[in-house]
Order: sequence, then C-alpha cells, then structure tokens
Amino acid sequence: IDNEKLKVNSFPFFLNTIFISNLKPDANEKYLRSLFSEFGAIKKARFFIKRNDNDPCTASIQFTDKDSSAKAIQKMNYKEVDGETLYVSRYTREVHLRILRLHCIFDEAIKNNEELYQTYSK
Repeated sequence: IDNEKLKVNSFPFFLNTIFISNLKPDANEKYLRSLFSEFGAIKKARFFIKRNDNDPCTASIQFTDKDSSAKAIQKMNYKEVDGETLYVSRYTREVHLRILRLHCIFDEAIKNNEELYQTYSK
C-alpha cells in the first residue's frame, strides 16, 4: 500500500460533515440533496469512486453547521430508503483513512491482476 496516499495532513476535519453508505447504485447529487436538505443547508455533497456500477454508493455531505449533521445522523441512520438501509455517521479522520486504504488496496489488486493477465496471456 502506498503510504503517501494515506497522509492526513491536508484532510479538513469538519464536525458538520457526514458519511453515508449503502445508497442505491444509481444515486446522484440531486437525489442525495433531496434526501438530506431537510436537515439544513448543504455546503458540499461528494460521491466516492465505485469499482462496479452495481455497488452501493457512498458519499459525504458537508452541512453549513454541526447541528444539521447531528439531526441527519439521528434521523437517517439505519433508515430504509428505496429498499436500501442507509448507514449515516460523522465523517471522521478514521472514515477518511479507511476509504483511502480501500482505494489503495483496490488499486493494488487491479494492478496485480493486470500484471498476472499480461504474464499468463502470452
């Protein structure tokens, strides 16, 4: 794993940011905002890279204040939406690192599979 990708020095830690996982696979920013805008003003919504089109989406939302994020966690965590149970939590450094590690592991596995394919396809 490339430890350079795991540096946290530039990571902005906000108490007003939440992490949402298990969104429906075709979720988009408009859909995300429609689910969470009732809790407060959304400053930024961001999706994380999916490895497969059928994988559930994961995203983060940064509200303008921490009370909005607390309400969103309280009301939306473990709530069933469109047949999927959402998991909503604070977006912490640990969540950020876990996502980066997974991406590094996936990137490494893809690279290894490509190398194996090239080696054995000759």
